[in-house]
Amino acid sequence: STSGIAAAVADAGMCAWLEHEEAIGRGTDRAGRALLAISGAALLAGLAASAFGVNVVVLPMAFLSGAFGPTQDFPAVLQAIADVLPLTYFIDIVDGVYLDGDSFFADPKALAIVLAWGLAGVVVALRRFVVR
Repeated sequence: STSGIAAAVADAGMCAWLEHEEAIGRGTDRAGRALLAISGAALLAGLAASAFGVNVVVLPMAFLSGAFGPTQDFPAVLQAIADVLPLTYFIDIVDGVYLDGDSFFADPKALAIVLAWGLAGVVVALRRFVVR
């Protein structure tokens, strides 16, 4: 993926910096300086690619979940999709607390769904991501 390549190039640039720090600082190691510049550009490219990915996922989820307005007039297919999104239930909880003065625990179904999604996210993160 683009962000994986960018991360690899950024790592290579940091390695070059650490190996040739003194020479880069004096301006005598052109290859190290070039690799460091390329790694900075790759890091920025990776951030841009990930921001695009976030917008492709988060914005539609926010619309479908009712963050920007009511969803009762959505077609059945879109309502079915919204029913499995955790943001839908989080918005229900926040609306109850903020607009109706309900307790945070007033809607146990919504709270259970949000907690289940959170727990699933933690499990996936613990299995997928490794601390180096």
